[in-house]
Order: sequence, then structure tokens, then C-alpha cells
Amino acid sequence: MIRFSAIFLFIGFLLCNQLASQVNHYDDYRLMFYNVENLFDTIDKPDTNDEEFLAKGKKHWNNYKYWRKINKLFQVVAAAGSTHPPDIIGLCEVEGFLPLYHLTNNTPLSKYSYSILHRDSPDKRGIDVALLVNRNHVGVIETKFYRISFPWDTASTTREILYAALKIQDDTLHTFVNHWPSRRGGQLKSEPRRIEAAKVLMMAIDSLCINNSDAKIVVMGDFNDEPSNKSLSQLVGSTDLINLSGKLKSDCRCGSYKYKSEWNMIDQVLISESLLGNNKLTYKPASISIFRDDFLLQEDETYGGFKPYRTFLGPRYVGGFSDHLPVTLELIYQVIE
Repeated sequence: MIRFSAIFLFIGFLLCNQLASQVNHYDDYRLMFYNVENLFDTIDKPDTNDEEFLAKGKKHWNNYKYWRKINKLFQVVAAAGSTHPPDIIGLCEVEGFLPLYHLTNNTPLSKYSYSILHRDSPDKRGIDVALLVNRNHVGVIETKFYRISFPWDTASTTREILYAALKIQDDTLHTFVNHWPSRRGGQLKSEPRRIEAAKVLMMAIDSLCINNSDAKIVVMGDFNDEPSNKSLSQLVGSTDLINLSGKLKSDCRCGSYKYKSEWNMIDQVLISESLLGNNKLTYKPASISIFRDDFLLQEDETYGGFKPYRTFLGPRYVGGFSDHLPVTLELIYQVIE
């Protein structure tokens, strides 16, 4: 009898071990988008209008200011992480590859082995979008760039939309990084340009979903429009995207960019419905946020409260980080061992 009891105990022990080995745990992946406010290098590029950011230009841009900016951006990226900096970082207002290389290789970020996804855009000022991917945690499968044109103004150019298919364990995340045309000339007058950008993005998403209706998609960027504006409402209405930033603004009445006394939510993140629900790779509920640590803000002496601690105010060098605040969110991957 004692022998049989021992056998049953041993079998029970094995079953418990087997069940324990199937217990779920979650790996977190933090994403970040940041408009870094004119991250120019100090080298003259004849094909772009970068004269303002040269030593003899209006901003008197030099090596000291450049490296100060690089190190300040490192501080933001490092602080926006948890145990390590974000795994996937979308950026805009970057002049070319060199500042991205310096940020990821000449600061303590170098130990995180970021892949740089970028190409020079047709933007006349030479500012581009980019994606930094921690290749210790996330793989890069494919990269594409989508050009935006305006039928009524064929000579005008703007930033491209960057697409990257990323490998997260055994799943694929489809990411789009945007920097849509500005509101120069007024919101209504410039709106058709952002609507054209939205159309290009919609076509890219439609093309992606033809063969993969459950594609897991994250769209991030500086859209120069609010979630309720026509360009973004059309985008959401024509796809299964959910604008996380729209809900964030209604919940916290905050924003990523301050214009006079009003906070605007022009830096946004949208996700596909497939990132919700009971999937291995999902959006972590309520993780979307505006990263606004005190060091990123300064007192707003004109309109009250606080505003982003920017690099320039007009031609005057302020020496801060950016005129925008970063947006962060988390994805979680369910692991069964």
C-alpha cells in the first residue's frame, strides 16, 4: 500500500511539473514615437534647403549644439524605457542617416544594437522619418517607403511613409511611420495635403491586408492633425484601425504639442483590431501615454502652465529637447513554456 501511495505521489508530482511548465508569462515590448524637432547634422547638403542649420545660418548650428542635442535625445529615449530603452522607436524631423548613427552608436544606446531603418526623402528641407529597432529583441523582415504626391501641385514634395515588417518571436508586426504635411497656410487650406497622405497610407494598409486580413498593425507619427480631423477620421473609417491617441486625449485632456495655450494631440498611435483580444501578440490595455517627465517641460510664462522644453524658439537657441513630447505604448507577447 505504501508503495502504491508513493507511485501516485510521484505521478502527481510529474503532472504538477507539466502543468507548471505550461503556465503563461508575458514579454513586454515598448514602442515610442518622437518628433525630435529638427535633428540636423552640421554638414551642408547641396540638394536640400538645410542652410538654416549650418554654422553661418540663422540658427548658428554648430558641433556643440549638435552633440548637446544628440545627448539630450539619448536621455529621453533612456528615460522612456523601463528596464531598457524602447524596443521600437519611430522618429521624425531627422536630417539623414548620420544623426541616427550618432544617436545609436555614440551614446550609451550603443549597447542595445539598434538597427536603423531610413532613407533620404524628397522633402526639400531634407528631414525624414526613421525607425530604430533593438535587434536583440526584434527582427527586421522587410522595409518599404511610400511616396506622397499632390496631383494639383506636382512640384511639391514631402516626407515618405516608412513601412517595416518586424519579427517579434514567432509573430509579425507591421509598422508605419508618418510625418504628414504641416498646417502652414492654415489648417483648412493645407488639409488636402494631409488627406492625400492618408490615402497613400490607406492603400498601403489595404494592399497588406489583401493577403493577411488579420495583420497586426501599428501606425505612428506626427500627423499635423487632431484625431477628429478629416484625414484621420477617414483613415479610421476606411480601415479597422483604432486611434489610441484619440481616446487618450478625451480621457486625460492632454497632448503632445502645445500651440499657444492649447495642447494638441498631433503625435498619435493607431493599432489594428487584431492587436486586441486573445492573441499571442497584443496591445497592453491602457499603456498608451504621453511621456512628460518634468525634465521635458519648462514653465510657460506667456500662456501659463508648462510647455515642452524645446531646442529653438524661432531663431533663439533654448537648448532643450524638442517642441513635441514622445508617445509610448506597450505590446505584450504571451509565452507558453
